[in-house]
Amino acid sequence: MKHINYLLFAFFSLAFISCSSINTVKDFSSKEKFYEDFNDFAKNKNVEVTLINDSSFTILQAARISNDSLIVNVKNENVLSLSEIANMKYNNTSFVHSSADIILKDGEKLNVENIKILHDSSIQFTNCKGIKEYLPLNKVKKASYLQRLPGVITGLSLGAITGAIFGIIALYVIHPSGIGRNNESSNNSDAAFMTYIFSGAIIGSVIGWITGHNYVYQFNP
Repeated sequence: MKHINYLLFAFFSLAFISCSSINTVKDFSSKEKFYEDFNDFAKNKNVEVTLINDSSFTILQAARISNDSLIVNVKNENVLSLSEIANMKYNNTSFVHSSADIILKDGEKLNVENIKILHDSSIQFTNCKGIKEYLPLNKVKKASYLQRLPGVITGLSLGAITGAIFGIIALYVIHPSGIGRNNESSNNSDAAFMTYIFSGAIIGSVIGWITGHNYVYQFNP
């Protein structure tokens, strides 16, 4: 059974290497339509931007194209005392990547992440709505967004189908002599076949989660 699992893992590793959707201006009727589609897609997403010199950074929930420029929010570090805060609502409770909405006593609302409580009870965080910069698109190679769920769904489906194929090969081609002799061997064969399907679905789901599905917009391919 182990060798079949290794084969399944190798198959899915190869299958998901190029699991991505690539968009270029050639896929749209005009440059403006391409930009509009990107703006609609990137809204409220953390988009990774790669420049033509291959350096990269992440725009947090604010990627937008305007006048042939990509608008970039530069993150900046801040520290606030509790006396300046009217309310703070956590969006998640991850110890690795906490985020929250902070309302100051003067009414200003901040969307922040990487929150740390300092020894004097003040709060250190990264402000997600920092200074805006305008990056000319001729300096941008691509912008991409990795989504996990489509990878899991694809992996689950592909895994179940491929597991069934491996099961048929293993049970009916490699070891056909053990099939159909009696009820016990038939039941064992059915159980083994379902194990192949289940193993394929699990392996495909895990690899699908790791690789995800990458949505890419290429500006200077």
